[in-house]
Amino acid sequence: MIAAERPNTRPAALLPGGAFFLLLAHRPPRRLDPPMFRILIALTFIAAMAAVVTKPRPDRVELLLRDKVQSAIAAQSSASTTNPAAKTALALCKLDANACFRLIRAGIDLTYTDRWLFARVDLAGFGKTTTCYALFTRLICTGDILSG
Repeated sequence: MIAAERPNTRPAALLPGGAFFLLLAHRPPRRLDPPMFRILIALTFIAAMAAVVTKPRPDRVELLLRDKVQSAIAAQSSASTTNPAAKTALALCKLDANACFRLIRAGIDLTYTDRWLFARVDLAGFGKTTTCYALFTRLICTGDILSG
């Protein structure tokens, strides 16, 4: 056999002119296995149904908001502010968290918008606004309305 007639037996990485990439281009595309694709669709459907069923309703959002406010108050330190009125208010809030929440909640306007898979909760008050999302039994907020 003459060398010119013999097929190129060098590894693809050694082929000149980027022929390695040409070899990759001729491979058939990988497709999702039909049973695996069905499992993926079923899992997506199950997750969507779980989101619909576990979406917090307005009364549950109020409880979740109360928990968020009370945990924010408990995490505050009196050393974080030099204002004596703020220190007094923080001390009183730590003594009676429920009364403090009722006072704060009176100043917050809550708008509950029901979506298919989640609920959008818009909070406005004290010169600030924030958006929270209620999904999978949780309230996830993009900002903090209580921060100073």
